Amino acid sequence: MNWQNDNYEMLRLMEIFIERLNEESNKRTLIVVEGPKDIQALSFLGYTGNIYPLNHGGSIDKLLSKIKNYNKLILLFDMDNEGNNLTKRISKICQEQRLPIDISLRKELISITNGKIRNIENLQKLFIEII
Repeated sequence: MNWQNDNYEMLRLMEIFIERLNEESNKRTLIVVEGPKDIQALSFLGYTGNIYPLNHGGSIDKLLSKIKNYNKLILLFDMDNEGNNLTKRISKICQEQRLPIDISLRKELISITNGKIRNIENLQKLFIEII
């Protein structure tokens, strides 16, 4: 029974998380992920806003020129070495250029999934298993 309650709570928190991402997008926020599978996973969960895939057809230079059309960036990179390095690198560049950035939702996602997810693309698989 406890397992079911934990999974129910995770689903509830993830729904709130996705609603928050959608609200941010409505405020002209750009969500930045690593690739198309991350986009697919977030879309599967109900995210309908703007997403920029950094590693597939994107680049940091393109991202920096694109941010001018947005009020803020939210970085949702994987919780592995590459994702951590990208987060640090882009955060530093944005701070130097005084561009608004948010990495708190990445940390929130780790908390919601109790550390079970290290890659954004695996969110879809986790929630199919739970449902």
